Amino acid sequence: KFIANVKDAKTGEPLFSKESWKVYHQFLHHIQKGCVSDEKDINYYYFTTNPNGRQVLHCCRGTSQLEGFHRHLRDILKATHSSPLLAVCLLA
Repeated sequence: KFIANVKDAKTGEPLFSKESWKVYHQFLHHIQKGCVSDEKDINYYYFTTNPNGRQVLHCCRGTSQLEGFHRHLRDILKATHSSPLLAVCLLA
């Protein structure tokens, strides 16, 4: 709790509001109950071999379908080193 009393440099308000602490304690409660842990008997990782013969580790864990969509966007855009305008054109 060393940051409990830290104040925002601009506003002078506590960095963590009462609502922030409430959410923090609720999250800790869920962690202690095991709600955010992996299932014990499920392997979330697997290997594939890419065209160059190298093994690639994959994870099938995810939070939503949107996460997978964003992963595909990153794959498309990192290959092109695109500018924002080009990125919009590629996605159109």
